[in-house]
Amino acid sequence: MVDKSGCYQWYQGGIIWWSPASGTHVVWGAIMRAYERANWVWPDYSSSGYPMQMIGYPISDENCTGPGGGCYQWFENGIIWWSATTGAQRLMNGDKTVYQSLNWAWVPLGYPTTEERWWNDYTAYPRYYSGTRQYFERGYLAWTSGYGITVTYY
Repeated sequence: MVDKSGCYQWYQGGIIWWSPASGTHVVWGAIMRAYERANWVWPDYSSSGYPMQMIGYPISDENCTGPGGGCYQWFENGIIWWSATTGAQRLMNGDKTVYQSLNWAWVPLGYPTTEERWWNDYTAYPRYYSGTRQYFERGYLAWTSGYGITVTYY
Protein backbone atom coordinates (compact mmCIF):
# COMPACT_ATOMS: atom_id res chain seq x y z
CA MET A 1 0.00 0.00 0.00
CA VAL A 2 1.30 3.44 -0.88
CA ASP A 3 1.40 5.94 1.99
CA LYS A 4 -0.52 8.98 0.77
CA SER A 5 1.08 11.41 3.25
CA GLY A 6 3.22 13.02 0.55
CA CYS A 7 2.64 16.07 -1.56
CA TYR A 8 3.44 17.52 -4.98
CA GLN A 9 3.96 20.85 -6.69
CA TRP A 10 3.36 21.56 -10.38
CA TYR A 11 5.93 23.58 -12.31
CA GLN A 12 6.06 24.67 -15.92
CA GLY A 13 8.36 21.77 -16.86
CA GLY A 14 7.15 19.00 -14.54
CA ILE A 15 6.14 18.04 -11.03
CA ILE A 16 8.14 17.72 -7.84
CA TRP A 17 6.86 14.90 -5.62
CA TRP A 18 7.75 14.33 -1.97
CA SER A 19 6.84 11.73 0.64
CA PRO A 20 8.44 10.83 3.98
CA ALA A 21 9.51 7.43 2.63
CA SER A 22 10.68 8.43 -0.87
CA GLY A 23 12.10 11.92 -0.44
CA THR A 24 11.92 14.57 -3.18
CA HIS A 25 12.06 13.74 -6.90
CA VAL A 26 11.20 15.50 -10.14
CA VAL A 27 9.01 13.82 -12.75
CA TRP A 28 8.78 15.45 -16.17
CA GLY A 29 8.36 14.90 -19.92
CA ALA A 30 7.16 11.59 -21.34
CA ILE A 31 7.79 9.76 -18.07
CA MET A 32 5.48 12.27 -16.35
CA ARG A 33 2.76 11.56 -18.92
CA ALA A 34 3.11 7.79 -18.33
CA TYR A 35 2.98 8.47 -14.58
CA GLU A 36 -0.20 10.46 -15.13
CA ARG A 37 -1.69 7.53 -17.14
CA ALA A 38 -0.86 5.37 -14.10
CA ASN A 39 -2.97 7.79 -11.99
CA TRP A 40 0.03 9.12 -10.04
CA VAL A 41 0.11 7.61 -6.52
CA TRP A 42 -3.56 6.61 -6.51
CA PRO A 43 -5.13 3.34 -7.70
CA ASP A 44 -5.22 2.97 -11.48
CA TYR A 45 -8.84 2.48 -12.47
CA SER A 46 -8.34 2.52 -16.24
CA SER A 47 -5.51 0.01 -16.80
CA SER A 48 -6.38 -3.47 -18.02
CA GLY A 49 -3.04 -4.90 -16.91
CA TYR A 50 -2.70 -3.15 -13.54
CA PRO A 51 -6.27 -2.58 -12.33
CA MET A 52 -6.47 -0.90 -8.93
CA GLN A 53 -2.68 -1.00 -8.50
CA MET A 54 -0.51 1.95 -7.53
CA ILE A 55 2.93 2.66 -8.96
CA GLY A 56 3.49 4.97 -5.98
CA TYR A 57 5.81 7.89 -5.40
CA PRO A 58 9.02 8.34 -7.40
CA ILE A 59 12.04 6.98 -5.51
CA SER A 60 14.68 8.19 -7.96
CA ASP A 61 15.18 10.96 -10.46
CA GLU A 62 15.13 10.23 -14.18
CA ASN A 63 18.26 8.40 -15.38
CA CYS A 64 19.13 8.60 -19.09
CA THR A 65 21.86 5.98 -19.38
CA GLY A 66 19.79 3.42 -21.31
CA PRO A 67 20.81 2.12 -24.73
CA GLY A 68 20.56 4.80 -27.42
CA GLY A 69 19.91 7.53 -24.86
CA GLY A 70 16.83 5.92 -23.31
CA CYS A 71 15.68 6.90 -19.83
CA TYR A 72 14.05 5.28 -16.82
CA GLN A 73 12.74 6.32 -13.43
CA TRP A 74 12.02 4.15 -10.38
CA PHE A 75 8.80 4.37 -8.39
CA GLU A 76 7.77 2.60 -5.19
CA ASN A 77 6.04 -0.26 -7.03
CA GLY A 78 7.50 -0.15 -10.52
CA ILE A 79 9.65 1.54 -13.12
CA ILE A 80 8.90 3.63 -16.21
CA TRP A 81 11.17 3.23 -19.27
CA TRP A 82 11.35 5.67 -22.17
CA SER A 83 13.04 5.70 -25.57
CA ALA A 84 12.56 8.03 -28.53
CA THR A 85 11.11 5.19 -30.63
CA THR A 86 8.88 3.49 -28.04
CA GLY A 87 7.67 6.28 -25.77
CA ALA A 88 7.28 5.83 -22.01
CA GLN A 89 5.86 2.58 -20.60
CA ARG A 90 5.63 1.33 -17.04
CA LEU A 91 6.55 -2.10 -15.74
CA MET A 92 5.24 -3.53 -12.50
CA ASN A 93 4.94 -6.86 -10.70
CA GLY A 94 6.37 -9.99 -12.31
CA ASP A 95 7.01 -8.31 -15.67
CA LYS A 96 9.36 -5.88 -13.94
CA THR A 97 11.16 -8.73 -12.17
CA VAL A 98 11.59 -10.81 -15.34
CA TYR A 99 12.64 -7.77 -17.41
CA GLN A 100 15.25 -6.95 -14.75
CA SER A 101 16.55 -10.55 -14.85
CA LEU A 102 17.01 -10.11 -18.63
CA ASN A 103 19.17 -6.99 -18.01
CA TRP A 104 16.46 -4.44 -18.82
CA ALA A 105 16.71 -2.74 -22.24
CA TRP A 106 20.36 -3.71 -22.78
CA VAL A 107 19.65 -7.16 -24.19
CA PRO A 108 17.19 -9.26 -26.17
CA LEU A 109 13.76 -7.69 -25.56
CA GLY A 110 14.79 -4.05 -25.96
CA TYR A 111 12.50 -1.29 -24.71
CA PRO A 112 8.85 -1.84 -23.77
CA THR A 113 6.42 -0.69 -26.48
CA THR A 114 3.19 -1.17 -24.48
CA GLU A 115 2.12 -1.46 -20.91
CA GLU A 116 0.87 -4.77 -19.61
CA ARG A 117 -2.63 -5.61 -20.90
CA TRP A 118 -5.10 -8.49 -20.74
CA TRP A 119 -5.28 -10.89 -23.67
CA ASN A 120 -7.17 -14.06 -24.58
CA ASP A 121 -6.08 -16.88 -26.87
CA TYR A 122 -9.16 -18.62 -28.21
CA THR A 123 -7.18 -20.68 -30.74
CA ALA A 124 -6.55 -23.40 -28.14
CA TYR A 125 -10.25 -24.30 -27.85
CA PRO A 126 -11.62 -25.95 -25.76
CA ARG A 127 -8.84 -24.90 -23.33
CA TYR A 128 -8.33 -21.27 -24.24
CA TYR A 129 -5.80 -19.20 -22.33
CA SER A 130 -6.08 -15.76 -20.86
CA GLY A 131 -3.62 -13.65 -18.95
CA THR A 132 -1.53 -10.56 -19.55
CA ARG A 133 1.03 -9.53 -22.14
CA GLN A 134 3.55 -6.73 -22.32
CA TYR A 135 5.19 -6.07 -25.68
CA PHE A 136 8.77 -4.99 -26.30
CA GLU A 137 10.82 -4.09 -29.37
CA ARG A 138 11.87 -7.72 -29.94
CA GLY A 139 9.33 -9.87 -28.11
CA TYR A 140 6.85 -10.00 -25.28
CA LEU A 141 6.31 -11.22 -21.73
CA ALA A 142 3.13 -13.25 -21.20
CA TRP A 143 1.54 -14.31 -17.93
CA THR A 144 -1.05 -17.05 -17.47
CA SER A 145 -2.12 -18.71 -14.26
CA GLY A 146 -1.03 -22.11 -15.61
CA TYR A 147 2.44 -21.14 -16.83
CA GLY A 148 3.45 -18.02 -14.94
CA ILE A 149 5.54 -15.57 -16.98
CA THR A 150 7.04 -16.71 -20.26
CA VAL A 151 9.33 -14.83 -22.65
CA THR A 152 8.78 -14.91 -26.42
CA TYR A 153 11.26 -13.35 -28.86
CA TYR A 154 10.45 -12.22 -32.41
